Amino acid sequence: MADPRPIAPAPRVTVAPLPHAAFGVLRLGRGVDPETLAAIGAALGLALPQVANRAVGRTPRVLWTAPLEWTLIDASPAQLAALESACAGVLSHYADLTGGRVGLRIVGEDARNLIATECPLDLSAPAFPPGCCAQSLFAGVPILIDRPDGEDGLRLYVDVSLADHLTAWLAAAAEGLA
Repeated sequence: MADPRPIAPAPRVTVAPLPHAAFGVLRLGRGVDPETLAAIGAALGLALPQVANRAVGRTPRVLWTAPLEWTLIDASPAQLAALESACAGVLSHYADLTGGRVGLRIVGEDARNLIATECPLDLSAPAFPPGCCAQSLFAGVPILIDRPDGEDGLRLYVDVSLADHLTAWLAAAAEGLA
């Protein structure tokens, strides 16, 4: 992983690349039974979050992004093979987006303020506690925001084609915080 690089002139915010080995979206069809959900979770070594906008795990990290849809980050090849087996016989689809998403880690005293400059979500601690995730917009760019337990700051994921644009907006927004 590259060294964090501060966005000048806001010294209380650091934006760093957040590489991932795997990034994908799992979608299941309606009517999936609880046993299948448990088997899918077991394949990944955790319980799938069943509450909107909750995230669990480290490796892999699983984010609830819609009803019967989860984003999986850093699942191992063995976990993905087990996932495929657990989904056999169920209407499901796993889209591998590894090369199509870029992650950024935003930390520091002004991390939430930086995101709030162009994102409509309430990212205050009571509204967006650790273990939360959400899809939103930042300066018109679709993003996925994650706040892992036990980690400072926020993680943002964006389509690779919009990464430079998002980084430029973050830099401009940081100037406003200085």
